[in-house]
This record gives sequence, structure tokens and C-alpha cells, in this order.
Amino acid sequence: MKQIKLECGFEAELDEAKIWSDMRMIEDMAAVDQGHAFALVRLTEWLLGEHKEALYQALEDEDGSVPPLKVRRAVTEIIGQLSEKNS
Repeated sequence: MKQIKLECGFEAELDEAKIWSDMRMIEDMAAVDQGHAFALVRLTEWLLGEHKEALYQALEDEDGSVPPLKVRRAVTEIIGQLSEKNS
């Protein structure tokens, strides 16, 4: 488990081993990279599970909407932190 903290203020303890544990997740990461927005939904759920709604709350605009571009940036930041070697 690894504690992550994003620029938006979201914090959670996530399983860094999970990032490469399932080919479906790798396929979703590739699909998101290729611009397939619906894969972002699966990838976010896969990475965060019960923490997904907390991320959405941290990313909400003033009107209460959660912009997909903000979610994509946050997911990219999460993957980067989970991929880092422990120092």
C-alpha cells in the first residue's frame, strides 16, 4: 500500500502492486492514452474503488460538475505516484 496525495488535495492509500496486476487495466490505460474517454471510467474505478467518489468531490467545479479532463489528469498523477519506486 502506498499513500498518495494529489495536487487537488485528494489523498488515499492505494495498492501500488495493483497497477500492473491485470491486463484489462493496462488495456484501459492504453485506451485512455489513445483518447477513448469511456475507458477512463473503468480505469478510475479500477484504481480507486471506494475512493472514486472522494476524488470526484476533490475535482468538482463550482457548479458541482466533475470535468473529465480533471479526472484524466488526476488518474495520470495517481499512476505516476503508484509507479514510483519507494525511496
